[in-house]
Amino acid sequence: MKEGITHRHYGLYKNLSQIFLNLGALVFWYDFGRKVLISIDSSGDKNDAKTFGINPLHASYTAVKKCLVNHTIPVVIVNYPHSFLGIEHLPMYILFLLLLRIFGCTKQIIVVFDNIDPPIEHQKFFGIKGAKSVFVKFLWFFLELLALKNNKIVLLTESWKSYYIRRYSIRPEDIIVIPCGSFSEGFQRIKDAKPKDVSKSFIAFYAGVATERKNVDKLVKVIDELSNGGLDVKLTISGHDMIGIRSKNVKNLGACRFKDFTKQLVRSDVVIIPYTAFYYSLTSLAKVGDYMMAGKPIISTPLLETSRLIKEAGCGYVVRDFKELKNVLENMYNDRTLVTELGRRAREYAEKNMDYAVLATRLFNKIASMKN
Repeated sequence: MKEGITHRHYGLYKNLSQIFLNLGALVFWYDFGRKVLISIDSSGDKNDAKTFGINPLHASYTAVKKCLVNHTIPVVIVNYPHSFLGIEHLPMYILFLLLLRIFGCTKQIIVVFDNIDPPIEHQKFFGIKGAKSVFVKFLWFFLELLALKNNKIVLLTESWKSYYIRRYSIRPEDIIVIPCGSFSEGFQRIKDAKPKDVSKSFIAFYAGVATERKNVDKLVKVIDELSNGGLDVKLTISGHDMIGIRSKNVKNLGACRFKDFTKQLVRSDVVIIPYTAFYYSLTSLAKVGDYMMAGKPIISTPLLETSRLIKEAGCGYVVRDFKELKNVLENMYNDRTLVTELGRRAREYAEKNMDYAVLATRLFNKIASMKN
């Protein structure tokens, strides 16, 4: 693991771990940042008292050995396969990937790489300017080859699957698409939901850092124009304000805990994704699963993968520009029954396709088929 528990780790891998534990297998978690190997028992308790300061080579060997002694086939799953927390960790990380290569050559050990994000996120290790250098581009390409070529891969979207098949000649059967999901138990079912009282404010919700790059300034302008036109429309933002928003129609929560995020999400009427279609177009946005599981209609700019979800679920609108966004918001403001219906569709789709328990079972079945 690259770092501590994240949304996907807790959701997907908690459920996957429970499946293995129910079968009597052993489960270990290695935190590359703290250099600690954690053993997790069937009750979910963690025991890491004697495993601090262990390097990834030793941790992998220890976990695999214990699995073999337990007469279970070891499955090594690596998140962020071309990330290593900084250039100073590169030598050890290359050795770690080579060890996994050796493991993968044996028929008794299954190695899976969950490529949560493509290399764009690693710019922070070198700075934006440094990430454009020939050396850095070669480095990421080399690490991707070492980690992903001829291995079992988990990717977030069909777009990335097509890309990696073309670029690395990975067999389609060696790739499984597991999008970002959510937690059905974290949100109340909405099958009996009733339209919201039109006398109350219509609340749009945006989660993420408020920057011009993500078009939040344009979103705020739309909200203000609707408010100035006599509509009781408000915007709630869950994320750092980097542009100094001064609108009286905006409530900024800042960076908040997940339970506070979900509380505000549930109180909203519609969620908005205003991003420009570049990198975000191809990836699976983690927040979308929560949006849909909370039963909220989605209005998004034309991001490829997000648009596909909205159209499949029939749970919102894909707008070409902010003028169209304004018109859609006005129509939804005047038709609360439509808002309720779109939210119901979002929740139904999420339960079938984005529940982490469902996704974990899908991943487990794929891993189980690799034994054959």
